[in-house]
Amino acid sequence: MLTRRDELAEPAGIADACRHRAARHARVRHRARLAVEQESDGRISGDLGDHPAEPLPAPAEDADFETPEVPSAARRALSAVSLWLGVGWRWFRDFRRTRPFWGGLWMMLGGWTIMSLTIAPIVVMLSAGASGVAGYVTGGGLMVLGLIAWFAPTQRLVAGVMGGILAVAAFVASNLGGFLLGTLLGILGSAMVFGWGPKKPRKRAES
Repeated sequence: MLTRRDELAEPAGIADACRHRAARHARVRHRARLAVEQESDGRISGDLGDHPAEPLPAPAEDADFETPEVPSAARRALSAVSLWLGVGWRWFRDFRRTRPFWGGLWMMLGGWTIMSLTIAPIVVMLSAGASGVAGYVTGGGLMVLGLIAWFAPTQRLVAGVMGGILAVAAFVASNLGGFLLGTLLGILGSAMVFGWGPKKPRKRAES
């Protein structure tokens, strides 16, 4: 059984424990307040330039915004297509610059116009004789001469003269030369073919 002294000492021990706990909590709160004050002082001094600014954290990578990769097969196909397009364009550029390209093109367009605007079909033309096939002869001749100007540029003078003759003859013999459009294109192309010449190398300036 507890004596009178023990009964009196027990409340005193509980009171001491409460005081110690309160003092410990007070010290913890004091330390937390000091830490907050030091942190705020450090931020203010950092803003004023007393301390170097802390480096910003690197942004986290977001996997949702990653650029989709092109499959290797599609990439190879695109590179092959671009390569062939580049080769074809270089070939066309060299082909166009080494022959009367535009003159031959207008001659062929004029011949096609004369042939396409012929009123009667080819069966009726053949039954009519030489006068009936004049549109096909003049138009086809212009197209052939345009091809000769392309693939045999050394014969450009002959092709230009013959093309002009056929274009003028189509105006009389074949429905006004395709309603004048085919004759004009043929004369324009023949003149360009006749007047074309290979490009001369540029002379370097004397030093």
